[in-house]
Amino acid sequence: MARCTDGLDTTARLQGACLQIARDVLARGVRGAVVKSGSPSCAAGGTLLFPAQGGSLRPGGVGLLVQALRGLAPFLPVIDEAAFEDAGQRAAFFRQTGAKCAP
Repeated sequence: MARCTDGLDTTARLQGACLQIARDVLARGVRGAVVKSGSPSCAAGGTLLFPAQGGSLRPGGVGLLVQALRGLAPFLPVIDEAAFEDAGQRAAFFRQTGAKCAP
């Protein structure tokens, strides 16, 4: 759930925006996504979850944009920028995208 400081629940608007972004990038032929680790909108995993009814934060969430991408293109390679720094994970990501070369 996304809440503004005034208590307004903006979850549906954020989900809609993420879905539109996912549609747009997929329509452009994107073959993989490098996302921001820990981001509520973009994380591939490990972001903190904020329970709707209060309580303790817990790790393990996936950002809304990644959820939208996986919903529309379940086999799209997604990696966060922290994992992308690892040469082995980066090379595997490039192989999955079909890239001809990897820096």
